[in-house]
Amino acid sequence: MDTTLSLVSTEHKFVLWWHHKSACTLMKGWFAAVLGLDFTWNEYGGGRVGGESVHQLPGMAFHYDNDKHQGFYHFTVVRNPRARLVSQYRQCIDETDPRFNSDTGRPPDRQSYDSFREFVGIVCSTPSERLEYHVALQWPPVEGVPLDAVVHLESIDAEWPAIVERIGLAHVPLPEVPDSYRKPRTADVDCCADWTKEQFTESKLYPPWECFFDDTLTAITQVTFAKDLEQWYR
Repeated sequence: MDTTLSLVSTEHKFVLWWHHKSACTLMKGWFAAVLGLDFTWNEYGGGRVGGESVHQLPGMAFHYDNDKHQGFYHFTVVRNPRARLVSQYRQCIDETDPRFNSDTGRPPDRQSYDSFREFVGIVCSTPSERLEYHVALQWPPVEGVPLDAVVHLESIDAEWPAIVERIGLAHVPLPEVPDSYRKPRTADVDCCADWTKEQFTESKLYPPWECFFDDTLTAITQVTFAKDLEQWYR
């Protein structure tokens, strides 16, 4: 259990367990609204409250304590691990993204791969505890958490209403993602796992995440992300 990935509301008696690259900005934006704060998106998909990053707000550091928060409603939002890999890869090769140079020093290092296949190879050959947190497994941080509900990002529109109804917050909507942040998805293309970074940049294409995986990459990620897949994506 990693309590640093928890957001606690003592007023509404819930604990939201969030994950990097699983709509974490969206979740923190919603939590900010629960706190009565004005959340806004910036041009590249990050979020702010006033002049501060939503990730740095003091309220985001109020974490779960088993002794203090007995009986609270626990829920989490998860994302298909393969979709998370593609999302992180696209962000890492986009030099126009202000986060491009924010390297954490954990694998995969931005200079060590030139294609998605190489990126996945590094991820899947690195012990999970050493991975950069945007691609690390989602299951270990919530192992042992008494989860009452799991929301899948892929079906959040259908699953989210029951959560907010349960905790009495149906009147607080999820922040609306600007159209400018929604990348236009192209028609399916042949597997693009071996496209170079330059090919992606020049093509300006955004193939669905499934187009990044052939049988080989599907098989190795099945092993690396077995816990996530078995728990939430059987």
